[in-house]
Amino acid sequence: SYMPNAEITPIWSDEFDYSGLPDSTKWTYDVGDPGWGNNELQWYQSANASVANGVLTIQARQQSVGGKAY
Repeated sequence: SYMPNAEITPIWSDEFDYSGLPDSTKWTYDVGDPGWGNNELQWYQSANASVANGVLTIQARQQSVGGKAY
C-alpha cells in the first residue's frame, strides 16, 4: 500500500558518471537482424548506445540493408 512518508530506497541505479559504452555489468543489448524478436522493421546494434556527460544516449539510425530501409 502507498505510504507517503515512507523512505524509498532504490534497488538499482546507474549514475552514468563515466564515458564510453554503457556499463556491461548493468546493461545488455538485444541485437539481431531485421525482423528479429517480434518481426518489427528494426535492426538492433550495440554501436548505437553511448554514455557521456552523465547521459545515456541511444540513437536511432536509418539504414539500408539488402535494399530495404530500416
